[in-house]
Amino acid sequence: MKNINFKTGFMKTKIKIFVFSIILILVSCNKDTSENRNKTLIGKWNWIESSGGIAGQTYTPQSTGDVITIEFDNDFTYRQYRNNVLNIVTKYELKSVEGYNELFIFYENGNPASIITSLDKSTLILTDYISEGYVNTYRKN
Repeated sequence: MKNINFKTGFMKTKIKIFVFSIILILVSCNKDTSENRNKTLIGKWNWIESSGGIAGQTYTPQSTGDVITIEFDNDFTYRQYRNNVLNIVTKYELKSVEGYNELFIFYENGNPASIITSLDKSTLILTDYISEGYVNTYRKN
């Protein structure tokens, strides 16, 4: 009888350790991805173009006459400059959203969220998380 209880208790412990390990791995991977993405995101980005909207338009600094720079700081502050005038300052948060592979940027001031469609050391592509939104392309300053 003791042998059966020992085996049952031992198996329950192994299962608990296994489940805990899987959860720890999943949480660690997600955090690592967010932290690595934020390190790459930090800096100033110059607007190259935006395309989309209900009419499927494409806008550039040349077509609008606007120079837009966005900035992400390591203290999770977001700034947007239009023609060298600061017009948005807010906190941001990077989050995973169920059903999406990409990370989302949520802005504290209530601006619509952005989806990080592509991010590397020199190019950032953000997609507005609204219907008829725009795909915005930036180059690192």
